[in-house]
Amino acid sequence: MEYRHELKFIVNDFDIAKLRARLWPSLQPDENSGEAGYMIRSLYFDDAHDSALYEKQDGVNLRAKFRMRIYNYADETVYLEKKEKVNTFTRKTRTRLTREEAEHLIRGDEGFPFAQEDTLLRDFWIKRTCNRLRPVQLVDYHRLAYRCAHGNVRITLDTQVSAPLAIALFEPALPRVPAMPQGCQILEIKYDGFIPDYIQQLLQMDVGRPQACSKYLLCRLAAMR
Repeated sequence: MEYRHELKFIVNDFDIAKLRARLWPSLQPDENSGEAGYMIRSLYFDDAHDSALYEKQDGVNLRAKFRMRIYNYADETVYLEKKEKVNTFTRKTRTRLTREEAEHLIRGDEGFPFAQEDTLLRDFWIKRTCNRLRPVQLVDYHRLAYRCAHGNVRITLDTQVSAPLAIALFEPALPRVPAMPQGCQILEIKYDGFIPDYIQQLLQMDVGRPQACSKYLLCRLAAMR
């Protein structure tokens, strides 16, 4: 997959309501979203030096991190993902796992029988064993997603961002703390080469400049408080 533009904004509840009213009649919802949206839970991994955490805090332009992702707290669909970022460009690669495979990787079991042709899984396992990559933080949030084929645009509205206080990917009922101030939410816009004019018009709002807003960082800091 090629790198894509990624812009993030911190918006308030009123902005979210306005965007929902504007986007729903004009754009197709993501195939998994519908009008109600869905819950996302990601389990982030970091090395023994917390490199992903500190590189984000220090504003390092070239970064990469691994995570596992499930939807609506279910184990039917589990992905291992690697997200790479260069300035405002991102690239995500993923491979699907069974729950058993995910639990093996989380525990770091030796002799994990990964598929030799799966380069992402092999890359993760090398870093898991050589760099002491380990699971460090769960991130929960609710997502509404919209898409447009022209420019391959995807707009997501992420609310209820919270940090569960345990590392249990498949356990829905975990204690958690909010990761953002009350009333603050995240708007993300991803696209390939351009954003069509009519979408730019739909997004004409006073939301300020794009921000470097990492849910992983927000949740790590919230869980440390």
